[in-house]
Amino acid sequence: MNDAPLKVFIIAGEVSGDNLGGALLSGLSDLKTLEVQGIGGDAILAAGLDKSLFPMDELSIMGIAEVLPKIPHMLKRIKQTVLAIEAFNPDVVLSIDAPDFCFRVQKLLRKRGVVSPKQIHYGAPTVWAWRAGRAKKISKFLDGIICLFPFEPPYFEAHGLKAVAAGHPVVESGALEADGVKGRGDIPLKYNQVIGLLLGSRGGELKYTAPALCETVKILQAKYPDLQVQVPTLPRLEARVKAILDAHGIKNVHIHTDKTKKWDVFASCQVALAVSGTVGLELCMTKTPHIIAYRTSALTYQILRHIIKTPFAHLGNIILNRALIPEFIQNECQLQEMAQVADALLCDDQLVNDMRSGFFEIAKAVGAGAKDTPAQIAARFVTETN
Repeated sequence: MNDAPLKVFIIAGEVSGDNLGGALLSGLSDLKTLEVQGIGGDAILAAGLDKSLFPMDELSIMGIAEVLPKIPHMLKRIKQTVLAIEAFNPDVVLSIDAPDFCFRVQKLLRKRGVVSPKQIHYGAPTVWAWRAGRAKKISKFLDGIICLFPFEPPYFEAHGLKAVAAGHPVVESGALEADGVKGRGDIPLKYNQVIGLLLGSRGGELKYTAPALCETVKILQAKYPDLQVQVPTLPRLEARVKAILDAHGIKNVHIHTDKTKKWDVFASCQVALAVSGTVGLELCMTKTPHIIAYRTSALTYQILRHIIKTPFAHLGNIILNRALIPEFIQNECQLQEMAQVADALLCDDQLVNDMRSGFFEIAKAVGAGAKDTPAQIAARFVTETN
């Protein structure tokens, strides 16, 4: 280890970014002694940050109605952060996710030119899905970008920005070692048909997509009365999710809110019905056959369909560039069709085996089985980028 201290200013704006940052700092500490300042939560604090410049939660704001009243305060926080970086004069500034805040800090820092640290961002914006022009814009104020997926670096390298695909942190989460037997919990062994129902966490998901998924389960339970339903969710959403399930008459429900058992619960399901999102990739890691669905308002969908460029919604399908996992988006989110595909996954072993073979390819593409962990690859990129 080189004992010359590496001065790092780190910025995370939400829990997922905090987790990435904590793992990255741990990886860096294996290569260098560190001096750390910045903005972070529990994971980054545990990994070496003594005190957050201000509470990370201030950056976790979503939606126009929430953002607009806070614009003056956010502008003040951006300036405060840049001044703190200039006073610290770090070797590297690491921003993670939260692009609305982080990119403004990085851009202003580069524009002012008071200090000249390496400027690196972790968690590439989805330029492959929409607003591809962002890649060129951020290349003007960043020195490097750490991507999660193997198809992302070329979008940035085309504009002269150094990029690396480090892999997805889910491969370090324990998902690959999920135990479905443990995940059954109190479900008696005599019930051999278990389905997962993942309704999402955002208001729009619970409003538009959750009802369709619930009605699909209801169709399946009419055919299989003993079908058990595993419902992982967040503690804060338990009451709302239960109300949704009750309203749709879903029986044999097992709600889980313990995040330490999440992967085992996933793995206990013969098939899962999930709202489109990162959860789809997580289900691939636990080898759980599944379908995804997504509905939103008609206006929002019309806007999205004109700006999103990728032919797939599921990250696994995007990685493979083929339709391995069935997708039911907006007008295609039809109950009978979803029930038919889910039923096939319950009964057709060959269909399940084919899907799981694809899961193996997806897991390998995001870093499973690699010599180095995503955090180690990211840390090496930080130290080697000029």
